[in-house]
Amino acid sequence: MDPDRRKSVSLLIIPGMIALIVILFYLNERTVFEPPFLLAILNTVFLGLIPLFIASIAYQSYRTNGSENVLLLGAGMLIFGLGSIAAGWLNNLPSGANITATLHNSSVCIGSIFSLAAVILVLTGPQRESRRHSASVPLFLYGGIVASVILFSLVTVQGLVPPFLIQGHGPTDVRQVILSNATVLYALTSLLFFSVYIQKRDAFFFWFGLSLALIAIGLAAHLIQPSVGSLLGWAGRIAQYLGACVAFVAFLAVHQRASKDGIPLQDEISDLFSTGETTRAILSASTESIWLLDLHGTILLGNPIAFKQLGKSEEEVVGRSFEEWLNSELAKGRREIFEKIVQSRTSTQFEDEWDGIVFQHTYYPVFDRSGRVTGVVSFSRDITEQKRAENAVRVASRRTEMILESISDSFIAFDKDWHISYINQKAAGYGEKNPGDVMGKVLWEVFPAITGTPLETFYRGAMASRQMLTYTNSSAIASGKEFELRSYPMEDGIAVFGQDVTDRKRAEEALKASEKEFREIAEAMPHIVWATRPDGWNIYFNQNWMDYTGLTLDESYGHGWSIPFHPDDRQRAWDAWQNALHRNGTYSLEARLRAADGSYRRWLVHGVPVYGKGGAIAKWIGTCTDIEEMKQAQDALAESEARYRELLEKANSFIVKMDREGKITYFNEYAEKFFGYTSEEILGQSVTILIPPVESYTGRDLWKMMDGVIRAPDDYELNINENVLKNGNRVWVSWRNRGIRDAQGNFTGPLAVGQDITGRIQMEAALVRKNEDLNAAYEEISATHEELQSTVEALNRHERGLKQALKEKDILLSEIHHRVKNNLTAFISLLSLDGSYEESPAGVMLRNDLQNRARSMALIHETLYKTNTYADVDMGVYLRSLVDQIAVLYPAGGPVKTIVEADGTLLDIARATPCGLIINELITNSLKYAFPPSFDCEKVRGATSTIAVRLAKEGDAYALTIEDNGIGIPDDLDITSTKTLGLKLVSFLSRHQLQAKIEIDRSGGTRFILRFRDESKLPRD
Repeated sequence: MDPDRRKSVSLLIIPGMIALIVILFYLNERTVFEPPFLLAILNTVFLGLIPLFIASIAYQSYRTNGSENVLLLGAGMLIFGLGSIAAGWLNNLPSGANITATLHNSSVCIGSIFSLAAVILVLTGPQRESRRHSASVPLFLYGGIVASVILFSLVTVQGLVPPFLIQGHGPTDVRQVILSNATVLYALTSLLFFSVYIQKRDAFFFWFGLSLALIAIGLAAHLIQPSVGSLLGWAGRIAQYLGACVAFVAFLAVHQRASKDGIPLQDEISDLFSTGETTRAILSASTESIWLLDLHGTILLGNPIAFKQLGKSEEEVVGRSFEEWLNSELAKGRREIFEKIVQSRTSTQFEDEWDGIVFQHTYYPVFDRSGRVTGVVSFSRDITEQKRAENAVRVASRRTEMILESISDSFIAFDKDWHISYINQKAAGYGEKNPGDVMGKVLWEVFPAITGTPLETFYRGAMASRQMLTYTNSSAIASGKEFELRSYPMEDGIAVFGQDVTDRKRAEEALKASEKEFREIAEAMPHIVWATRPDGWNIYFNQNWMDYTGLTLDESYGHGWSIPFHPDDRQRAWDAWQNALHRNGTYSLEARLRAADGSYRRWLVHGVPVYGKGGAIAKWIGTCTDIEEMKQAQDALAESEARYRELLEKANSFIVKMDREGKITYFNEYAEKFFGYTSEEILGQSVTILIPPVESYTGRDLWKMMDGVIRAPDDYELNINENVLKNGNRVWVSWRNRGIRDAQGNFTGPLAVGQDITGRIQMEAALVRKNEDLNAAYEEISATHEELQSTVEALNRHERGLKQALKEKDILLSEIHHRVKNNLTAFISLLSLDGSYEESPAGVMLRNDLQNRARSMALIHETLYKTNTYADVDMGVYLRSLVDQIAVLYPAGGPVKTIVEADGTLLDIARATPCGLIINELITNSLKYAFPPSFDCEKVRGATSTIAVRLAKEGDAYALTIEDNGIGIPDDLDITSTKTLGLKLVSFLSRHQLQAKIEIDRSGGTRFILRFRDESKLPRD
């Protein structure tokens, strides 16, 4: 695995351990697992031996190079290791938990201070260093640490240290403070080691920083553990063990590099913690020594630099064998070389190391005049730093080569004569070459395809200008690929980095095509289309936006989108938009937008986020859809439904709707009041709840009849039967039934509309009973004729009363039968004139007109019943009910005021009926046509829309006035010759039944005035 990738993967240990600790913390598992001596063994192996090994390496490094920061790091590891070993082995004592916590927490806290001091010294600058140091400083420091740990352990065992852990109660404040400080210090030290790694890019600092981070995580787990030896506590121990292992990996990495470079481990460690001042000091002190020796190896002469280098005075050295100053192995090697030179009589050059210093030696034989070899001259030069520099250059070159081979870019460098000084595998691969085969060769010879291309012009321009240049074009070497090249001047030529941008160019072209397609689609849509940046800043509107709002693109961009919003909708739109931005959700609302002419229409504004790579929002795209017509239709439908429901609820009829099983699904307010049931009580009940449980006096099986109505209501269009109220009272109702079908024509159930005719039935029964009583009286009179004759005077009085009663009976019965016959004849004639009334709009209106005319006649009989008079109709009561009924059935375009003035006026039924029909027709026409939406009555008439009906007696005649202040009827309209059925009916009834004159006043609206005599009588057939 690639080293950088290995480091990246290793970092996953940190979040993994943190996640494990968090999970165990929330589980709060308090089970203790503390097998004897397990903690002692693990602490010794991981937290003892590894830190002690690191401390020994640091000791040797200080002895060799005098690096104080290395010594501090070793001291921190020493106290950490000794404290961990002691804590582990003393855990089995009676108060072992407290002893372990005290020793371990105290040692890690002090160790963290030493480690932090070491890394701070690395970051603050060069440290005082020398090649050799006395052992007194590290021995004193290390010895003091060992003694301190032993003494502190004894004191802790004796219980002389404030407790860190109290059994049954948990950790004390002292322990928490010390342990939290250690955790923070190790975490801070870890971050500082990572920062040193970023500066120096040396693996040691990375691994050591990772090890300290794991130790800090483990200590943090101990801070929050519920009990010593719990799962959370063991997770903290495992984190520390892993940290120690990673620290060992850090030193192994340094050891491998030192072995590879031929440098002692302590020197490599010292170099890691130095800033280069030692190297410069050694280079500045670099010298060459000269020695003269006889054939026996005795030193005869040396220069002052040589004596200084040896560390001896001239008196101490001259006359003594050189082997005295060398170890046995080195002395043996020098002796063999010395003898070889004497025998071969030629010079030789070699290198060796003495006391940590690498020397380059050149031995020359010394001849006397006879040509005999008499001795050897040695020239010795300290090349330690040279060797190190060569090794560093070699390492740097290897690292540079690794970097250039690992990057995704191609790289090639030439000198001024166009010789390829370096080419990475990526660049050579594009030309199907091997890097080793082209190194040192001329560019144009290796890649002849470049000659004469823009690429050659770029290379030569970069070489001539000695400036950084950029070039993007198709490759002259790799067919079908495009490259972006960047040239950088070097001291002896240029270096060129190349990036394959073929895929990027294709993606850019695809993006341009996609953008073009989006704009074409957006401009072709009938909606307003818009787009914004991720922060909501508008960047696009299609032409429909500008056409509707009249705004320019410059006015609309940014937050200009809010300008056309209605002031009452602007804040709501802004809040909806902000909510979408914060939650990355869709944006949708209805709002009013101002058009270019200043008018407002309702629009549905909708936006969705478009996500890019990584799941982030790249832009927002949305539409505005004109919903004004749809909203108007909805408003009209809602108003129509409200009026329909109000009509049903306020109608003076029972309206009952059932499903196909006869269960009641609708029961209007009038029916609730009449039958005594609430909607909660009646809905869902079978309609048979309204039917008496026994047969009516008619002899019909009402339940069987009801079953027929439910199954085939059209076969029972009209039926009269008894019904029962909630309180048990029985009533008579006239029902009209019809089937209800859905949009597909499927039968869904019957609809029944009923009228209470109990009074009429009772009146008919009363008439029957009265007739029977009269017949009985007549029989009684015949039987007692003789007795009556004896009482003539009494009989005459009784006879006059009887005749008067008979006269009233005859008149009432005659009028009822005659009016019913005439009304039915008139209704049949009207039906013949109207024709069919299929379910078309015209047919529905015709049917409504016919029904209303019939109601106007029926209302007369109802008024007679309510007023308890049978000869004359109270026109005030009758006309108010009639006008209210017509106003409900034919609502005008706006509010219309109705006025009825007929109080105290009585008409016989013969003239009341045609008056009602005439009033019905004229008021219906007024409501339909007098007040169209385009007519502003307030503006034209200076008053609200008004319809008035007045009936008054003027001497021997009556005056009936029907008027409105609406738009008025045309001047050329002749009521006697019009083809309109309603006006024909008005003309017919006025002339033939009322024998009235009609006057029409067209000023200020339309006014009809009918005058008829008091003595006029209804024509008889």
